[in-house]
Amino acid sequence: SWLFPVHTTLLFFAYAAFFVVFLASIMYLLQERELKLKTFSAIFHRLPSLTTVNEIATSSAAIGLTLLTVGIATGMVWASSRDGRLWHNDPKEIFAALTWILYLLLILYRSTARWRGRRAAWMGVAGFGLVLFTFFGARLMGGYHVFG
Repeated sequence: SWLFPVHTTLLFFAYAAFFVVFLASIMYLLQERELKLKTFSAIFHRLPSLTTVNEIATSSAAIGLTLLTVGIATGMVWASSRDGRLWHNDPKEIFAALTWILYLLLILYRSTARWRGRRAAWMGVAGFGLVLFTFFGARLMGGYHVFG
């Protein structure tokens, strides 16, 4: 079915957007640390401003969440066409749902609670850790998404 490549491509680009959130979060944390310590290394002068890094993280999280949402929905439709089930309750689906929740909370906190800076950056780092576990770790646990 044409839905499978659409599903996997959307998720690939969602994870790429979450990688950008991770990189922006690391840049924020490095730059904030150097500002607090008042020690400015060569890398400090090459990084974008804290505001710019925050904007990159926020917009990348929104793009990633949108792609993840459509990717999960496409996968559910594809799975349903194969065996009549939308959800297989396997580790990759569970951790993808947790990833979806984490990035939704990150976006909501950033927009409603004005949750910026250090907390949001650490949540961006944790989110990408969850992405990596979803992509690699859940595979080790078996289930519907283990191929080959």
